[in-house]
Amino acid sequence: MLVEDDELVRSVSVMLAQTLGYEVVSFGSSAEALAHARTTRLAGIDMLLTDVVMPEVNGQTLARECLAIMPGLRVLYMSGYVDDPLTQHTFAHEGAHFLAKPFSADEFAAKLAHVMIGP
Repeated sequence: MLVEDDELVRSVSVMLAQTLGYEVVSFGSSAEALAHARTTRLAGIDMLLTDVVMPEVNGQTLARECLAIMPGLRVLYMSGYVDDPLTQHTFAHEGAHFLAKPFSADEFAAKLAHVMIGP
C-alpha cells in the first residue's frame, strides 16, 4: 500500500513498484488509506510505503494505526524533509526504514527489497 499526497511522486512510485513486480494499491491521503485499512483489515497488504509529511494525518500516525490492525506489517517511510524534526523523531526508534526523496529507481528497488526481505 503506497500513500503519497504528491500525485507525480505517487504515480512514479506506483509505476516503479509495478515494474519491479509488486502489486500496488495507492492513495493520495492518509484518510483514504485508513478507510481502506479499516474496511479490508489490510488483507493482502505486506508493506506500507508512506510519505512522512502529509496534510491532516502524517505518515507516522498512519503507520501506527495500520500496525494496530496488522502488527506484522512492514513499513517504509519516505520524505524529502530529511532535516525536519518530525522526520528525525520518526526514525529515532529502532527498526524504522526510510527512503529519502528524491530517489533513483535503483535506490527505490533496493529499499523495497530490503524491507520486504528484511535485514
